[in-house]
Amino acid sequence: MSDDDAFCASCGEPLKGGLDAPGLTVDTQPRGITPMVVSAHGPHLSLLADDGDVVREIPLSSEEIVVGRNTGDVQFGDDDAVSPEHAVLTWKNNALHVRDLGSSNGSWLYILAPQALTDGDVLLIGSQVIRFRKLSSGFLLDDAELRQAGSRTPARDDAMLEQLRADGSVRDVLYLSPGRTILIGRDHGDWAFPYDPTMSARHAEIRSVPHRDEYVVRDMGSRNGIGVLVRGERAVRGGERLLFGRKMLRADLA
Repeated sequence: MSDDDAFCASCGEPLKGGLDAPGLTVDTQPRGITPMVVSAHGPHLSLLADDGDVVREIPLSSEEIVVGRNTGDVQFGDDDAVSPEHAVLTWKNNALHVRDLGSSNGSWLYILAPQALTDGDVLLIGSQVIRFRKLSSGFLLDDAELRQAGSRTPARDDAMLEQLRADGSVRDVLYLSPGRTILIGRDHGDWAFPYDPTMSARHAEIRSVPHRDEYVVRDMGSRNGIGVLVRGERAVRGGERLLFGRKMLRADLA
């Protein structure tokens, strides 16, 4: 079934699905995403090759693990995209957290479940870096101004997505309005990137949830997933992947 289907094609029953359904939360597991990995070797990080094979296992044997290029407990001297001290992982009470240490390229967490977006969140979708921004009410035109000039549909925009260049400048912008769902992909969607081979045809969805006054991003079963830039300290779930420089690590938690 698609989230856009109102009725079952087989039995005709009305359907309730997606994040708009009462009782479902942003933690609802999306289709097409690998479930949590449960390890038989104890909690560890798995260093992944480009094809997904495990190259190396890193046991979570201490409460704090510093990842860096040439310093720390886990070093990746062959990757110049990893900062000298890149990130710190904390393993305590069977819970894993990650915090970036001011690295030049950032630390990215690839989500397994839909996630509510907060102002300033940065997403990695394919090779595109996209920042989510909430718009203040002062930015919006009132009805009198709209009568003079400008479209009245949609009534208002309350958020936007900014495509960022490598230098941090904004290349393109897509505005969001309450009740609107945006599909991002290589070949299909409201925002398409046909020049990005690392993006899936239908890659990500950003859905408005008006009754919670928020926007939620979810993976549409893409090949490479969706990375979220780590700001502050973030919890890492079993099966989620972390990208430091060009090194991809999967959290295999018992």
